[in-house]
Amino acid sequence: MLCPALFVLKYFTLNLRCAVATAVWYNTFSMKFRIQGNSIRLRLSAADVSQLQQTGTIVKTLIFGPAEDQKFRYALTQTTTENKLTATLSKHALTVYIPENIAANWVNSDLNGLDAIISKGQEKGLKLLIEKDLDCFHREEK
Repeated sequence: MLCPALFVLKYFTLNLRCAVATAVWYNTFSMKFRIQGNSIRLRLSAADVSQLQQTGTIVKTLIFGPAEDQKFRYALTQTTTENKLTATLSKHALTVYIPENIAANWVNSDLNGLDAIISKGQEKGLKLLIEKDLDCFHREEK
């Protein structure tokens, strides 16, 4: 049987290891990309929101293999040429565009998400949703 002092020390060491591992995991956390039906959702961590504010763009790459044609890039980019959320799809990339003025207001507000439906002549429009990952914000504050 462990004496109380050893038990506390082992408990503290285990929790410290978990805290360090958790801190590393949170720092590597980045924009999530989700497709469901005819909708696309981007969820941004606090670091992503900050990057969007500072640089105007976030780009991530999903790597299926070593060749360039085996990589899929998805991005969120500020734009001055559009007045609503839009998206483009090229051979190996999806880019979601957010107007600069909307992005500036959104990153500095308590508003969690932005959404739009893009209908370019098709029967069912493409739904875009950009969200701040509140769970991530909550974890980072702890």
